[in-house]
Amino acid sequence: MSATDPASTPNPTTTPVFIVGAPRSGTSLLYRLLQFHDAFAPRHCTDPTGVELTETGAFSAPEALLDPENRHVRGFMLNDSEQLQAFRKSAGSRRPNRHIISAADFVRRGLSRLDAPAAPRQALWAATGNDRLVRLFFEHAAAARGCRRLLEKTPQHIFYLPEIDATYADAQKIFLHRHPVDVFVSYKRRLADSRKAGLHHSALRWLELTPKQFCARYRRYMSLALSESARRPNNMLLLGYEDLVGDPSAQLSRLCDFLQEPYQDAMLGHASQRTSEFAEDPKLFRPVDPSAPAWQTYITIQDARYIDSALKQIAGALGSAPVSYTHLRAHE
Repeated sequence: MSATDPASTPNPTTTPVFIVGAPRSGTSLLYRLLQFHDAFAPRHCTDPTGVELTETGAFSAPEALLDPENRHVRGFMLNDSEQLQAFRKSAGSRRPNRHIISAADFVRRGLSRLDAPAAPRQALWAATGNDRLVRLFFEHAAAARGCRRLLEKTPQHIFYLPEIDATYADAQKIFLHRHPVDVFVSYKRRLADSRKAGLHHSALRWLELTPKQFCARYRRYMSLALSESARRPNNMLLLGYEDLVGDPSAQLSRLCDFLQEPYQDAMLGHASQRTSEFAEDPKLFRPVDPSAPAWQTYITIQDARYIDSALKQIAGALGSAPVSYTHLRAHE
């Protein structure tokens, strides 16, 4: 790294804020709203609605950050080729040993149960140098975006909380949750819209869940979020999707208090018209909307009852009320 090259020496960034879940629960909506807050607004982008809904996967696949073909990395850095090149040049001399990475990843996967101790995973993460690599990536990303605080959204990072904490001891995480039946509906709606948009089957596998598979996944990430919130309440905020769309100003004010940032009305009322760029899920670019799609369009009442019953206890712990099936009974 050249000491005289300003692009290769980004200013140290404060700890990023991470939106970690849950999938299909409104994380993209929350990410987009926060882009209009002065703390997170990308100053090197004239229109915050133009910021891509990029998920970096920095903690699930850190080596992929160095892949020159990684469109997620390019998107998160707002296609700033200067910062991309500087990051890869600086990271080249610190690139972790591939053999250590493979062994660490193998062991880490074996420790991915809910009751797995965090300490061994964190030790492996540090031993590979992934903590340094990820910090370097976010430093250059902050320089590329020109923001005061960096915001990153990858819902699957809920499974990598030990790695996040090993990289940033004071990391603040936001976990957006939603009633499980509505989440399952969202999976099926996205699947239907993506098929209409012509996406290849291989790109849709993550959406092709049975009710039983969905319940197992939902139970797992909700358990992780509840555990982390109980353990570190100042570092993990649980935010309900239904609360956010029902009273966005109150919930965004609560979120700003958690982040120790002043509430700003600018976060409300913005919607992009760039739906053609994400045709398989145009709802991601619409305004805050408390309405939900009709269940019967996407799932059966039997599936809704199965999910509601299987996840009643954990949904109740999050404050979610039982589902009402009144408007579905005519379809039985």
